[in-house]
Amino acid sequence: MEGQNVKTVQSEASEITFAEIYRLLKKGAVLLTICLIIGVILTTSILLVIREFIGTISYETEITFSSASISENEEYNPSTNVSTLIKSSTIVSRALTNLGYSEEDQKNLMNKGLIENLSAYTTESKSDNSGVTYPFVVTLSLKKLDNKTLSKAQFAALIEEITKQVVLELQSQYKKEIGFDKIEAFDYTKYNYLQAYDKLSDAIASVDAFSTSMDNNELNYSKNGVSVKSTLAKFSVISSELNVLKSRLINNALTNASASSSELVYATNQESYYTQKATYLANRISDYADLLKDTKPDITVMTGTVTIEALKSYYELVDEYNALQDEYAIIAAKAKEWESIKTAYSGATTASTEVQSQFNDIVTAYNDAQTALKEIIDTYNEDNYASSLVGETKTVKTIKNSAISPLIIVLVDVVAIAVIMVVVVIVEKGKEKK
Repeated sequence: MEGQNVKTVQSEASEITFAEIYRLLKKGAVLLTICLIIGVILTTSILLVIREFIGTISYETEITFSSASISENEEYNPSTNVSTLIKSSTIVSRALTNLGYSEEDQKNLMNKGLIENLSAYTTESKSDNSGVTYPFVVTLSLKKLDNKTLSKAQFAALIEEITKQVVLELQSQYKKEIGFDKIEAFDYTKYNYLQAYDKLSDAIASVDAFSTSMDNNELNYSKNGVSVKSTLAKFSVISSELNVLKSRLINNALTNASASSSELVYATNQESYYTQKATYLANRISDYADLLKDTKPDITVMTGTVTIEALKSYYELVDEYNALQDEYAIIAAKAKEWESIKTAYSGATTASTEVQSQFNDIVTAYNDAQTALKEIIDTYNEDNYASSLVGETKTVKTIKNSAISPLIIVLVDVVAIAVIMVVVVIVEKGKEKK
């Protein structure tokens, strides 16, 4: 009989219904509320403390670049650029210097793994009518760097400054820069006329090289009635004026008051220099021609013996060979020019106020044109790089990385709530039996 009574009690206990559970929880509402509040607060607090100690901190910011500002003829791989620059010791050192860190402090941070903790990755690119934008998340993770090395504010300032330096470096890579400066007025106690001509000739050659490096988008750029092409045209006029002055010099049309050989000596030396350099380049071109002949792979039949590396090496040689030929053409022309000047020049010239005035006018015109070109190029850079290359930079935010995620905390709280509810039901059930 006692065994049957035990089974009956167990059966009644095991067949408790949801309605019964609800009744018991309602009956113990005060106890349940207190236990839930204490339990959830205690569980969450413990997990947050554990998360703080076992997790790592990251500092993140974001930059958005737009490919619309990059030339059509230029391959643009922002992912490679940003990922490489963010780990550049030059960039990091520049940022640390700007923030006032000493060389010793910089070395200390580098040795502790600062660069290893820097990374950048691109999120999904977006296309619209203005081009393609590439959002980048730049991260400084303290996974291998002691959190106490710097304060949170210092870490945040550091990632912000590094990001800024990456932006500036990218801008400098894609901006168009004028590679020639203004010319100082000639001191004719230090320069003879052929030396003055030579310096101006080299200056014009620099402008020509710069013009050649520009693509159609850049050449056709204009704003407020000023264009790059019209500004470059000013140098063409200057070049023509210089050629006229050159003809006057080599035809010895100056006033012959006394003999002077400084120009003739200079012309002779220049002709000798360029002739020797042309000979050297001609010999190198010949050597390269033989090397190309010996190393040219048989690409008519792809047998598997011709590797990509072999083809790449061969065409790199071809590029070098072509570059040598281009350089030789320039140097040979210079040698011929100075030979003609040396032949035509008698050396019987004196200082001429008129010639000096012509040189001074050309220098002034050149400097004015350089100023005008720099202004329109700066405007071009502002429109195409400074404002549109960098579309957005977000403020730095602190990210806590831990195995204990917010979701895990919620799940543990849910389990704790369930356990507390079971305990309350058992307690209230026990009270009724008594």
